[in-house]
Order: sequence, then C-alpha cells, then structure tokens
Amino acid sequence: TPYLNIYSVLMQCGKSRLLAILNLLAHNAGTMITPSEAVVYRWIDGMPNPTLLLDEVDAIWSTNTGDNEALRAIVNAGYERGGQVPRCVNFTELQFFNVYCPKALAGIGQLPDTVADRSIPIKLKRKKASEPCERFRKRLPGVSDPAADICSRAEAWASPNIAVLRESWPELPECLSDRQHDCIEPLLAIADLAGGSWPATAREAFVRIFAGARSADDSLRLRCLSDCRDALGPGGDVQSSTLVARLQAIEDGPWQEQILTPNKLAWLLRDFDVKPLPLRFPDPIGQKRGYRWAEFEDAFSRYLPTPTTPNNPTATP
Repeated sequence: TPYLNIYSVLMQCGKSRLLAILNLLAHNAGTMITPSEAVVYRWIDGMPNPTLLLDEVDAIWSTNTGDNEALRAIVNAGYERGGQVPRCVNFTELQFFNVYCPKALAGIGQLPDTVADRSIPIKLKRKKASEPCERFRKRLPGVSDPAADICSRAEAWASPNIAVLRESWPELPECLSDRQHDCIEPLLAIADLAGGSWPATAREAFVRIFAGARSADDSLRLRCLSDCRDALGPGGDVQSSTLVARLQAIEDGPWQEQILTPNKLAWLLRDFDVKPLPLRFPDPIGQKRGYRWAEFEDAFSRYLPTPTTPNNPTATP
C-alpha cells in the first residue's frame, strides 16, 4: 500500500486538518504524534485492518531527534502485505508483530529517503487571506454525516470488487520508476475499475505529482547528477573546473552555497561510477582532468527520470 507524504515548508498549511479529515474517512484510523516504536507495532498488530495517521513527523525524523532508525524500519517494513518485525516478549518469548497497514505521514519538510520512496507526495500551501474556506468542525452533522456516508458507499463499492482488484494488472506510465509503479499500481487498478475519465486523469496526475517531487528532491548527489546532465549537453569533453563553473551558474542550484570544487564534484559523483579522467584538450589547455558525456550515460539512464511532456505524460523521447 502506498503511503501519503503530506508536507509543507511552514506551519499552518493544513496538514493536521487533512489528517483530521482522513481520520473520518479511513478504515479504523488512528492519529498519533511522536509515538514510540512499541506503540506503533503493538497498535497495528492489535487492530483489525487499521490506518495509521502520523502527525508532526518532522519531530520524529529531524536533526535534533536523530534518524529514529527503529521507527523508520517499522514504517518501511509495513509497506507490503506480510511485513512483520520480531520482538522479545516477557524477555524470552519471540513474537512477530504485523506492521502492514495504510499510512499517512504529515510534517514540515522532507521524509527520510527510504520512507519518501514508498510515498505519494502531497505538498500543501498556506491559504491566502483572499481564499474563503468554511471552518472545519468534525462534530457538526454537516461534516460527520457526509463523512459517514462516504465511508459506507466506499465499503459497499469495494466489497464486491476486491477479488477483481486483486487480479488486475493496470498499465503503468513508463516514465516513472519501479518504486513509483509499486506506489500507484493499486490506485490505478481502482481508477480503471471506476472507469469514465478516472483512468486517464489518475495517470496524468501521478506523472505530474512525481515530476514535482523530483524537482524538490533534496538529495545532493542526485541533484548533482541531474544538474550535470543539464550542464554538459550530449557529447563532448569538459574540464572539471569548467563543469564546476557551469553548475555554480545555475540560478536555483545549491552549488555556490555548497562551495563546490572539482574534488567535491568528484566525491558527489563517485557512487554513480563517474570519475574524472585525464583528457587532452586543444592548446593552450593541453591535458587536464575532466569528464566525458559517455561516462555519465549509464548513471543518467539508471537514476534520472525520462523527460515527459504534460500533454503526453507517458511518452518517451
């Protein structure tokens, strides 16, 4: 089951409000703030088909609290049906706890990479003063009654269609990665079964969502590889110092702040098996260390998405 990554750059953008609405709509939902790992795996294992809503995840995974590796491992393991974690009970008894369930995670900023990789990103922005919106009061009949009606209708639709959904193999946009395919496959199966405009709308929406997430990716190494593709252009050789200068010239890039040097560039690219080579340039430059486009091609094809156009979201160039 894919997770929902509900995030914003600042407070008061509606993250907790969205979780409150999901709490009314999702099956056996429970909202938690900074729970311990034991609370999470015991709650999931003890509830019949629950939905976990984690709020303020920036307080769970931040530079101040550390990686919180145990809770992150539980969230990662709960991505697929059958995900379990082993724990000792009463000091000697080994027990496996089920941690699989749908999850929504809300917070400021980015999730840890392994959790974000299992999530569909939903970025929220603060409401403008000129944008009217009714106040949300879940105890009012105008909120609770429609929510209950939506739940009952969804359950009535799902029950006879579960077997069909389990056997479905929806067509997946080729421009997305394998992990992204895993995230959206069950949702596309639902969209295809719903029919009408849903199949096309869902596919275009996911392509746009993940394209936006890629542009917001804060992985420095992946950003470096992507910017090198833009700075190099197909074919030709380039000196290390020249490539550094081109990267530093990118207006919205992090490279001036990072004080990028040829040595740091080589360090960022080494895990992609891209290394500077001794190359011969026209006089008066002579032999200098630099990069060839061919050295990047394998990394580009493996780690960077295929460019797409909004009018044809599944097309490849």
